[in-house]
Amino acid sequence: MKQTAVEFLEEMMTIALGEHHMTLFINEFNKAKKIEEEQKHESINVQVDILRDTLDEMMAGFDSEEDRMNFILDICNGYRKRIKSE
Repeated sequence: MKQTAVEFLEEMMTIALGEHHMTLFINEFNKAKKIEEEQKHESINVQVDILRDTLDEMMAGFDSEEDRMNFILDICNGYRKRIKSE
């Protein structure tokens, strides 16, 4: 079947538009992924700040440095026991 010049141009235009739409889609997808990654980092940073504040509060009520260290060791040993039991 012979293709006219107009049909050929229409086909090329359709292909070009498809490629253009695909490029737009990829660009939007990449933007969305970048935003998602930024939100993850922001979320992680917020969680770290909350954890740091909580630990600071927990560590503030000890009479001595030795009491504080014993408390931390108790937490670590409890964690180790739970890991080994699973």
